[in-house]
Amino acid sequence: MPVASPQKQLANASAKHADDKDAPQRIPIELTNTQKRELREAFDLFDAQGTGRIPATDVKVALRALGFEVKKEELRQLLNEVGCNVNNTIDFNEFMSVLLLKAGERESKAEVLRAFRQLDAADKGYVAMEDIQQVAELLEQDLTEDELREMMEFAHPRSAASSQPQAGATKRDTFGGKDSVHVTEEDFMRIMKRANVY
Repeated sequence: MPVASPQKQLANASAKHADDKDAPQRIPIELTNTQKRELREAFDLFDAQGTGRIPATDVKVALRALGFEVKKEELRQLLNEVGCNVNNTIDFNEFMSVLLLKAGERESKAEVLRAFRQLDAADKGYVAMEDIQQVAELLEQDLTEDELREMMEFAHPRSAASSQPQAGATKRDTFGGKDSVHVTEEDFMRIMKRANVY
């Protein structure tokens, strides 16, 4: 019996849960040959015996290594969606399908709102340049003021000649001696929707 490709399995799983309001929404993901090769190398690390199969429970470890926290029940659901059982072994295509399913999950609107509120720790109703800079520092991201400003300007493109805020920008101040934009919750949600986050 031929095994469906990971992309086909992902499409089938997404179609199967399209009407289920509780099922996570997923963004289709295409892997490059290099990414597939890297995933194969990761799979082979778990396949110490060289059998071509690994315990399904090892997928949780792989997901964690890739930055995804998965609870036992979620792992069971992911495995079920690609036709596997948590108590069995899986082959490389099934392994890759589970990783693609998890990586393609969209955040819920509530999670995106929670993220905004974490950025707006002072509950000002908007995110300022300083908030983004603090988060970047916490995440040990070395971003310049210009890069931070560019992120903020993405929310409110405007001409350099205009110092008036465009619709949606509630307030401006200076950051590093330059005009800075504040991003409201509404702006943030619009950006995340445009970026296909939810």
